[in-house]
Amino acid sequence: MARTSKLSLLLVTVLLAACSPEQITVTPITPQVANPIVIAPLATDTAPAPATETEDLTQIAVLTAVTPTQGPTDTPDVTPTTEATPTSIIALPPTETSTSSPTPTVTETPTRTSTPTRTPTRTRTPFGATAAPTSAAATTPDATQAVVPGTPPQPLPGGVLLTRDYEISSEGGEVIGTPNDMRDARELTWASLRGEGGSWVLTLRDARRVAGLRLFPQRDGTGDETVALTRVEVSADGETWVDAYVPNGKCGATANCLAMAPQRYQEIGFTTVEAQYIRLRSGPTRFAFGEIEVAVVP
Repeated sequence: MARTSKLSLLLVTVLLAACSPEQITVTPITPQVANPIVIAPLATDTAPAPATETEDLTQIAVLTAVTPTQGPTDTPDVTPTTEATPTSIIALPPTETSTSSPTPTVTETPTRTSTPTRTPTRTRTPFGATAAPTSAAATTPDATQAVVPGTPPQPLPGGVLLTRDYEISSEGGEVIGTPNDMRDARELTWASLRGEGGSWVLTLRDARRVAGLRLFPQRDGTGDETVALTRVEVSADGETWVDAYVPNGKCGATANCLAMAPQRYQEIGFTTVEAQYIRLRSGPTRFAFGEIEVAVVP
């Protein structure tokens, strides 16, 4: 019995020696909280104070602190998000600032009364261009009117109207072609008067203020023979003729003759005269024209 007690005491001593405090490692136990429980406060009769932004952030911090440490979970990160509360902006009505210009005063312009002016009358003029009237005074041809021979051809005065409104006939010579081809506004169609001393006579529909002629001489043959003009005469009745133009050159032996180059316009201007008949006298060559235009003052 005594021996058994000694053995027990020895065994206890050995055990105690084996379990010395320096050799015992105590591992603290970390509480494992899988699902934290949030205890809501009991409802009271007093209305809870509205949650503030500070309290919301505190709760979020508490929940973050008790998150279990065992590995990642499916719980999303809770980041405090402050949603911007839309602010209603009340636009004030625009201030009526007068930026418009003052209404212009309408001034009634008095109606200008036009003084009636003399409108030039065109007497059946199928061809020709309108021009401004000129102030040239017309004279009535008579037997005493004298034109000094030896006058070079002058340009037509300004403001005249070129017309082909006339009838054409011949005196003397032999007519080749159709005389009306000289008033059809085509230079290539022509008529000729062969034989020295023949004349083309233009008869206007009524008396006009004649200020000259515009001629387009044409070839009657194969050469470059000039077209000879010895004078231009005018008449009021077709019986009494007076000179309107007498040239200063020569055509061979013929004096007071104008030699005109073919296929080129030739202007012959003279003092404005009231007349209805115009006569062109030929020289020693064939007297052919593609166009003959009479310059009249409106």
